[in-house]
Amino acid sequence: MKYDPITISQNSDLADAAQIMAMNRISGLPVVDSNGDLVGIITKTDVVNAMAASR
Repeated sequence: MKYDPITISQNSDLADAAQIMAMNRISGLPVVDSNGDLVGIITKTDVVNAMAASR
């Protein structure tokens, strides 16, 4: 586990999460609140499912 993992704010949009994952070649991204506490994880599958549902 990395000491300083790449994370995303819970207020960021899906496109930001997808871009971060693509640029860093990762398939999952911890989601943190304004205190830096973990509130969830978004995965590549979540991004694909959201895009498919919006069509």
